[in-house]
Amino acid sequence: MEEKKEDATGPRKDRDATRVLPEDKPPGVSLVDPTVGRMVHYYPTNADLLQFTNDAQRAGRMIYGIVLGVTPLAAIIVATFPGDRVSLRVMLDAPTVPAHILRVVHSEKPCVGRWSWPPQVQLRKSTVAA
Repeated sequence: MEEKKEDATGPRKDRDATRVLPEDKPPGVSLVDPTVGRMVHYYPTNADLLQFTNDAQRAGRMIYGIVLGVTPLAAIIVATFPGDRVSLRVMLDAPTVPAHILRVVHSEKPCVGRWSWPPQVQLRKSTVAA
């Protein structure tokens, strides 16, 4: 029988037995398991940027504002593999087919050719009067 605990969102099943601790994962492996459908950041390589630009030009469009190693692109995990490798569909600000990037390795910090989780953002308090 599973013990139930209360947290800020209400009752939950006890997950302590399945919780992954930092020392259980090798360096460079995400503490959160990637799953299909999750949004992540992808930092494109030079070859990726060239392909994205060529695809956009064929569609009569241009891609602006991507700085190598600095600008993350939104991507959806479409397949997962052992060792935090994933296949991604990269979303571009151009009316082209999303790029399919295969077996990308995870990186905790932004790194060219790798995926990472988007940073957590603190919610601002509402400035609208009730």
